Amino acid sequence: MEEKPSTFDLPVVDFAAFSHDGQGLTEQQQTQLQKEVAQQIDEACRGHGFLCLRNTGISRDTLRRAFAVSKDLFALDSDAKAQLKKLDPSTNTGFSGLGNEALNARRRPDLKEVFNVRRPRDNPDLFQGTP
Repeated sequence: MEEKPSTFDLPVVDFAAFSHDGQGLTEQQQTQLQKEVAQQIDEACRGHGFLCLRNTGISRDTLRRAFAVSKDLFALDSDAKAQLKKLDPSTNTGFSGLGNEALNARRRPDLKEVFNVRRPRDNPDLFQGTP
């Protein structure tokens, strides 16, 4: 029996309604369009689990560099990864190795590695011990 290729419909959300100046918005400053975009993101996360944002203001060069650095980071050997800053639950920053997180307590640990970061200008103290 011939297998049919599977299809994967990933929700795509246009993020252009949000400013790219790095400033946060209060609830009173949100436009109706921003509220609609936030609702689309919420629906995609709840209904699908993943989404693709477009028009984020992040350059293609920055995205390429981020993926290249991530690839290098996760290619490190176990000894090098052991030297990374450990995940800090209070800030949700740092490295968590394969099988260390279980986001659903009823299931086995997640088969992923993560290195969570935040913007250095907002959290300068969080980057000690990072590559």
